[in-house]
Amino acid sequence: MATPEYDIFLRGDVGGWDFNADFVEWCVEQKSGQPLHVLVSSPGGRLDTALRVAAAFARHGDVHVHYSGMNASAATVIACNAARVTIDDSAFWLVHRSSYLIDIWKQQNSADLRQLAAGIEASAADLETFDSTLAAMYARRCSKSADELAALMAEDKWLTAHQALEWGFVDEVITPEADREAQPIPRSMVMALHEAGLPPLPDSAHTAQPPLMERIIRAVRGAFASSRSGQPADSTPSMCGVTPAADTDSTRAADTHDAPEAHAPAAPEASRSIPVTPQPAMPTVPELQAQLDAANARIAELEAAPADSTSSVVNTAADPAPAAEAAPSAQVGRMAAYASEMAQARQLYDALP
Repeated sequence: MATPEYDIFLRGDVGGWDFNADFVEWCVEQKSGQPLHVLVSSPGGRLDTALRVAAAFARHGDVHVHYSGMNASAATVIACNAARVTIDDSAFWLVHRSSYLIDIWKQQNSADLRQLAAGIEASAADLETFDSTLAAMYARRCSKSADELAALMAEDKWLTAHQALEWGFVDEVITPEADREAQPIPRSMVMALHEAGLPPLPDSAHTAQPPLMERIIRAVRGAFASSRSGQPADSTPSMCGVTPAADTDSTRAADTHDAPEAHAPAAPEASRSIPVTPQPAMPTVPELQAQLDAANARIAELEAAPADSTSSVVNTAADPAPAAEAAPSAQVGRMAAYASEMAQARQLYDALP
């Protein structure tokens, strides 16, 4: 089950400032007609407070109590009237017989001792009444006999979460790892992986979908990179050879690898068979400089000593019009194209940072 947003967190000693019956009753009134979710982690405390809280939960009628940590004694009583009770798989549970604090440190005569003994006997009878009532409350919750619950209370031992489930104190044991829903991978992380040329994440089907404008910018940037590297401008946009995920159903299915079928529906056979061709990387500044130096050296060489097959030499720094007038039209066209490419290369070099 999904983790709810708890309305009340009761912890510490039952009857203390953070486990107060007045506060719980006020919260129950505020959530009248709405589900009430309560988180509990308490070693126990006052029975009168626990009984008031249990009664308030019974009046409300739709209370979910979830236990975590160590829970014992009076803290377990409040769940008897809850509509639903759950517990962490790492939590513990303890039910036992009620008790009084006896602290006597004084000298007494025979009459005082008899009076003290009578008071202790009366207290013991009260505790037995409390225990029988608690055993009956637990028995209704667990669908077992009051005698069975009274025997368990007499053992005074801790139960694991699964043992509490077997007895019927709780309705479900929650394992946090199994209950946690898969969170989408941040879009910034996916973009960073694409920019770095790394393969897509196996769980890319759970990535957050980028806005439409962001996808358009990515496509334009990919097309610009393709045209500069010599690839057709209308080819599929990609980043460092990795097809962006979440643009189409087919590319998403190709990127998810072993993602669960429920999150990555199979693409049509035709779309799965289309290979993704990595695009060549852009040349670096030193590579461009080397190409320009080689071209300039070749131009200077041809100007100083033209080859046998060279009818004319065009210097891109000068006006090519006079050379065009003296050369045949076919040769002029080839040299003009070469000069145009060199001019574009110089412009590209100048535009580099």
